[in-house]
Amino acid sequence: MNFLCDVDGVLADFLGSVCEGLTELGYPDIRRERVTQWDIADCLDVPTSVIYNLAGREGFCEGLDVLPGAVALIQMLREHGKVYFATSPIWSARTWMYERTRWLKEHFDAKPGEVLHTSAKELVRGDMLIDDKPQTVERWALAQGREPHKNYGVVWNQPYNATYTITPRLGVVRAQTWDDVNECILKMKAQRGL
Repeated sequence: MNFLCDVDGVLADFLGSVCEGLTELGYPDIRRERVTQWDIADCLDVPTSVIYNLAGREGFCEGLDVLPGAVALIQMLREHGKVYFATSPIWSARTWMYERTRWLKEHFDAKPGEVLHTSAKELVRGDMLIDDKPQTVERWALAQGREPHKNYGVVWNQPYNATYTITPRLGVVRAQTWDDVNECILKMKAQRGL
């Protein structure tokens, strides 16, 4: 089985580093609890360009913290198959892709061929996609061209995506714990007779 795993918001604490950086820049009342929708800039009342400039700083991507449980998730996925890290690059950040690849190698022992830098995740084939952006998961599920629940698109639950209504089609589910992800894998294996 081939698992596609997003990085920011699933494995890496992008939001925490953005909040920390904005506070250092002097923006008032920067708290992750204020980010209740996908658009970080809008929730924090900060220009989008400031966030892109912050994330584009050399060392930003490589300095992200690993989210709790992320290492265990990747270990669990590897017990069931092959893991590919499907990550959207920040194109304006000169060193983003290099740093992301190094970060994944350092924290998850990722090989270069396992790191897929793309915003068009719907073009990547796999048995499961785990991502914190519901629209990305739904686009991926629609592009798979297969029967519902044969593969799974998993929306990794975060406060900023909690109000998005998942369309209950094509095997898109919401996961709040790594046990939820494992349950999806076991269902998928059972449906395939594995």
